[in-house]
Amino acid sequence: MSLPNVVINYWGVVSAVIASFILGFLWYHPMLFGKKWIKLNGFSKAEIRKHHKDKIMGRMVLMIFGTAISAYILAYLAKVLTVGTFMQGVYLGVMLAVGFILMTTLLGNVLWQRKPWALFILDGAYWIIDLALIGGIVAVWA
Repeated sequence: MSLPNVVINYWGVVSAVIASFILGFLWYHPMLFGKKWIKLNGFSKAEIRKHHKDKIMGRMVLMIFGTAISAYILAYLAKVLTVGTFMQGVYLGVMLAVGFILMTTLLGNVLWQRKPWALFILDGAYWIIDLALIGGIVAVWA
């Protein structure tokens, strides 16, 4: 079996990465859900301050790289599946978020790492919206 060779629009991938970072900044900002996320994870204010000072740029670069890979893969899937509208891309993103992030990683965090269900909901909602946004953007650019 060989995978189809498709042409990916990199402007769509870059646009999706930028949109994802804006969403993440807003979602986890203290004015929205950031304080709740910190509390649910059991972090202290000192830990958060140290985290932000400790190699934050390197972490951001890695996150940009990871998000770019996710957006590229979503763009590839959108192209192969002939997803061409924003709403079709949203649907694809939601399906991937629920199927591969919520039902594996986040559920595992609750079941095996004893993370609270409220954190599952908070992070799960973020990932559904994030991958829906990425899916919609890359579908439009496909």
